[in-house]
Amino acid sequence: MGHPGGIPMGHPATTGEAHPDGPPDANLSPRDRQSFRIALRVREINSLANARIAEALSSSGLTMPQITAIRLVAHAGSLTMSQICAEMNASPSTVAGIIDRLEAAGIVERVRSEEDRRVIYVHLAAKGSEKALFAKQTMDTCFSKAFESLADAELHEIERNLDTVLKAFKGTPAS
Repeated sequence: MGHPGGIPMGHPATTGEAHPDGPPDANLSPRDRQSFRIALRVREINSLANARIAEALSSSGLTMPQITAIRLVAHAGSLTMSQICAEMNASPSTVAGIIDRLEAAGIVERVRSEEDRRVIYVHLAAKGSEKALFAKQTMDTCFSKAFESLADAELHEIERNLDTVLKAFKGTPAS
């Protein structure tokens, strides 16, 4: 099985070795190659976690974007369409389609603001609360199973290291 993005396991980009067709990363320092391998691992972990969650939630009949929207609204209580777009990093037309399908299924409802009629809030319907709880429990179980073989000390170390990675990315502006 390959890495996300179609990079096969053992490919020079994942191992830090020179590329057989002329090294695209030959000019990279060992530190830059290591940084790249770390980024690939983070991406692979994200891909594997999403695949596990999607498989576990497949019985719900919902797509991952629909589940994401449900979880966002459940966490916030209500969100505007613009807020959902921003949180999902998706276009208004994409989010409108997701919310349209969830509304048709009786999972969410749109409510116009009484203060500003142009603003539409998305709230969970009763059925949506059930779906949000199912998604939360299923995701919690997925992560518990993924980490069950690790000792508490290992989990603390992983969390600490990931916090360090997150701080590094937050402190580094995109070029």
